[in-house]
Amino acid sequence: MTVPQASLVKHKTAQICVFEQNFQVMVASSIVTAIVTVSGTVQGVGFRPTVWGYASELGIKGSVYNNNQGVVIECRATVSCIIQLINRLIETPPPSANISKMACGLTNKAISITNFAISNSQTNQSYTVNSVGA
Repeated sequence: MTVPQASLVKHKTAQICVFEQNFQVMVASSIVTAIVTVSGTVQGVGFRPTVWGYASELGIKGSVYNNNQGVVIECRATVSCIIQLINRLIETPPPSANISKMACGLTNKAISITNFAISNSQTNQSYTVNSVGA
């Protein structure tokens, strides 16, 4: 599945892709469904439980799972909450984690879960974000 085109932003040593739609223009209370992919040292370091904790605190619905490229977060919440989740992961990842790339995109995928869950690894599932300015 291809996630909508995103723009590339540099943050320390990580490459962070931001949503194609400029969140500064979108209303912070708009509810959207997003897919966030994270690569680097993000498996076996407590990354999924950290995502679960932050997402649960923020009232985000969805799930987090490992795939062949790293970690995938499928979430539905307000724009403001998703931005807060991304910022927390960038600013306060698990101690042993090292994010080398984070990509975010909006999707039409239905999320039927009523809370946030840690899902089993999905080795056959992959997402691609087409970045610009890379």
